[in-house]
Amino acid sequence: MKLVSGHLSKRRVFGKLIILTGLTFIGGLIFTSIAKEGNEGKPVSPVFKEFHDCVRSNLAHLKGNYDKFWHLFTILTKGCDDLEVYKALDIRTAKNQDEIKYVAIPHQDEHLTMVTLGIGHDVNAELELREQYPNIEFFGADPVSDINKDLYVNILGGNYFEYAVSGTSGMQKSRVYEREGYEEKTTKHIGVHNFFKNVLHKDRIDILWIDIEQNEYPILEQLHSDGLIDRAGVKICQINVELHKDLFEPKSDSEMIKFHDFVWKLLEDKKYIMMKPYYVKEVKNGNKWIVVTSINYPTDDVMRLAAIPDWNLVVVGDTKTPKDWELPNVHFLSVDYQKNMSFSLISSLPYKSYTRKNIGYLYAISHGAEWIYDTDDDNKPYGQGLKQFQYEETVSGVRYQAKSFEEANNSTGIIKRLFNPYQFYGVDQMWPRGFPLENIEKHSNVLGQQTLCYQMPRPAVQQGLVHHDPDVDAIYRLLHANPKTGLDIKFNEFAPPIILSVGTYSPWNSQNTLFHKSAFHTLFLPTTVSFRTTDIWRSFISQKILHLSGLTVSFVPTNAVQFRNAHDYLKDFKDEKSVYEDSGRFLEFLHSWNCKNGPVLENCMNQLAEDLVENNFWRNEDAKLMMMFLSDLKLLGFEFPEILKGEYVEPYLASANETERNVNCRRMNLEFELVDPRNYEQQNLQKAGQKLQYIGDLVDWCKETGYSDLLKTFPSAQQLSRQHEKSDTLQKHSKSVLVVVNNYPWNYGHGIIQRLYQPYFAAVVFCGSWYPDQVKDHDNYTSTIQPFNFIHMNPTEMRKGYSAYHCLTLAKEMGLANVQGYFLMADDAIFNIWQEIDFSTVHHSTGVVLDESDLFWDLDVGIFASRNVVKTFETSKSPGIQNAWKQFQNGLEINGNKKLAKQEMTSGKGRTYSDFFYIPNSESEYYATLMRVFFENGLYLEIAVDKFMKSVKTQESPKTVYIWNDDREKWDEKYSKTMIGFHPVKLSQFQQPGKNRTRYCRSILQIWADVMFSGSQNLRIL
Repeated sequence: MKLVSGHLSKRRVFGKLIILTGLTFIGGLIFTSIAKEGNEGKPVSPVFKEFHDCVRSNLAHLKGNYDKFWHLFTILTKGCDDLEVYKALDIRTAKNQDEIKYVAIPHQDEHLTMVTLGIGHDVNAELELREQYPNIEFFGADPVSDINKDLYVNILGGNYFEYAVSGTSGMQKSRVYEREGYEEKTTKHIGVHNFFKNVLHKDRIDILWIDIEQNEYPILEQLHSDGLIDRAGVKICQINVELHKDLFEPKSDSEMIKFHDFVWKLLEDKKYIMMKPYYVKEVKNGNKWIVVTSINYPTDDVMRLAAIPDWNLVVVGDTKTPKDWELPNVHFLSVDYQKNMSFSLISSLPYKSYTRKNIGYLYAISHGAEWIYDTDDDNKPYGQGLKQFQYEETVSGVRYQAKSFEEANNSTGIIKRLFNPYQFYGVDQMWPRGFPLENIEKHSNVLGQQTLCYQMPRPAVQQGLVHHDPDVDAIYRLLHANPKTGLDIKFNEFAPPIILSVGTYSPWNSQNTLFHKSAFHTLFLPTTVSFRTTDIWRSFISQKILHLSGLTVSFVPTNAVQFRNAHDYLKDFKDEKSVYEDSGRFLEFLHSWNCKNGPVLENCMNQLAEDLVENNFWRNEDAKLMMMFLSDLKLLGFEFPEILKGEYVEPYLASANETERNVNCRRMNLEFELVDPRNYEQQNLQKAGQKLQYIGDLVDWCKETGYSDLLKTFPSAQQLSRQHEKSDTLQKHSKSVLVVVNNYPWNYGHGIIQRLYQPYFAAVVFCGSWYPDQVKDHDNYTSTIQPFNFIHMNPTEMRKGYSAYHCLTLAKEMGLANVQGYFLMADDAIFNIWQEIDFSTVHHSTGVVLDESDLFWDLDVGIFASRNVVKTFETSKSPGIQNAWKQFQNGLEINGNKKLAKQEMTSGKGRTYSDFFYIPNSESEYYATLMRVFFENGLYLEIAVDKFMKSVKTQESPKTVYIWNDDREKWDEKYSKTMIGFHPVKLSQFQQPGKNRTRYCRSILQIWADVMFSGSQNLRIL
């Protein structure tokens, strides 16, 4: 806080400010004090009388209540700043990196002495003050000379002293500001009265700026009448003070008590007036910020946002926002506070406008934000909430781009460069607000292609989907929304995050969007377009600017829910006029736009701002405001990304090298069946109908061989739906992923597998060498069903099935959401899905039964590969790989294995059959990390799975049967409905009608039909 002491005369008036600022501490406050005229018993100036009458009456009810006094002081005293008598004071501002300092300037020119106690690597405010009033002599003290001495002496031209000025002298521990932030260390302290009198040799300090925390709190007592400073004969005319609560003792009341007692003693002394109070909230660790605007009192949704651990919430007020808006742990920017902020664009932003959010962005960035979550005060985090976003610098996952990057760039239309996230997440005939209407009918994401990448940079901007009432335009709402309750949309719960490659575009909003600091320069919301247009235009501009630097945008699964009030959709329709008319034209313009002012990105953005004016996408005010925004960013130390040199070449295309083993990005496809939101209640019924359709295909397929007994009587879809809903096992399968592996390039059989399994799982993914031109669709009954999901592994990677276990790693790296677990099944295995397993633990067909086998160990995929595995684990710097190695060792010990991890890996013994197993989601991250190391070093399938199995809790299945030698010709006799798994049955032998297909229909398909469509009530065969 700031205090002013001394006398009030016609010749000189000083303002006093008390500033309590949290910074990385808890709590903060600002106010100003000015000294009364004369001593006790003498007439009191009208300034002091009005001040005391105002403040005392406002604070009286809190006397003795330290906690409320601390937190409500600013609210209760801020109104006293408007006293008429204060207009005689010449109060000016000086801004540093963290806050605004207030200074009362003399009416006559005279020499002033200013002292800064705690420089903190920042003399911007002192420099600004010197510009306003040059006749000042500066003295500064800070226990850390590094940086501070150079700033104060060489930059400011002041006098520097290497002291921690506090209540007493001696060597003491204190919090000091070093290059890397605050640290606790022992420093040389000197009492403040001693410093003024015997070091500075000053009897009068005109301006004092000081931080108060820990050891400095005794200084407050010395400011009172008859305090040590007063007794030393030192007059202090005005003081700007920052008061901090103890970072290490957040529950301590010590500082609040001292502050409470100090203020009341100050009022009793009638020595100071106090002005400009301001409370700064705690800044939580982690550099993560949430920005919203609000014109309402704190809503339940805002309270939820404020309670999210490690996230700071800033609420930007407007003229309609209640002036007494208050919520603990929230950085509320009132209109009055905004006026005193240093950002250049503030005075030009319109009031009663959503775009005042721009102030919140800059505020968060000025406080060290590295992540900004852009949302609204009626949005609720849902499911994993903000944890759904990706924060690691490098990520694995799905990437989408135009079908051909060159074709998309050269195309005259934008349709091939568009991505509809709602389609990807499983909703039919729905589009996000801002999607070009002229492209809706003909557009499909199928026009593009997907790649699965092991390592790629995380996206700079991530848009989360919103459950229940997502962001769509008024046209969609007018057609589909309930007039009273709005929409009720449920996106596919399993779809993963998807990154859009450079050159691909999709609109996104400001309601559930995460910005990394690499995209902060694209945060600006334009003001000269409508409320329903501003964030869409921002999204288009952002994508273009990010693409110049090779940065990307992604969509992530549902992580918020919104219940909107049904309102006048026709009004929204009118507000969205520009979106309907200009979105396509805007994207065409942006994609073809070239920067002529490179290679500095800021210059390019300034050029684009002006070009948008010339092309009537916004008005000149926005061009100026965006330039101001960028200028403010620079002043805050923001570093613009570099523009890519030369013509862009997409580095994350699917590998075309079919002999390469270490593939980073590969071909894949992942689609989910599209659901009409109007038929959500019919989904189980539709799924039952699909099951009946697929078994019907197989019935007709079997009839081609003359076998017609497969299923003579079909249940109705309603009957089948009710029956399957009763099965806990089938319900758990519906949340699991089935990965089907082929050791050789796929050409036949996948259509049969789709019809048997696809309706029962969250996703069925085919993994192996997938070449569409080699696929043999012999008939309509077993042909490929769309959507067809696959992950391509080239023949060199698969190595005739030696690396089949890598398929489950790749499936995990797709990033599917809300998955219960993953089944891996060979294409020639049979999985009786009605049989119950323990879904909470690893399930394996046989368990570790060949522990003494040395088969394959003498090959390059055996002992040589295992030694390289150990070397990788022992030398890797990756935390994930190191943790997997530790978990492997711990798992061995838990399972009673006395060998060290290295000994087990190089034992030369052990393998296990691995054509069917299940990994619960709880073990999937460990599996994927461990098995990727195994794969990269070429370890053989049965050895790799054996080692993994020994390190985890496993459920073994005696009901899984492997047949060998002559029995392989008797597969139809050996198969039973009581089994869980059965191997092998080669589907290739059923391509043509004949005896083998008849045997398959009579045995395996007949049992499936009996159990799944007309069998036992609980679908469980013991």
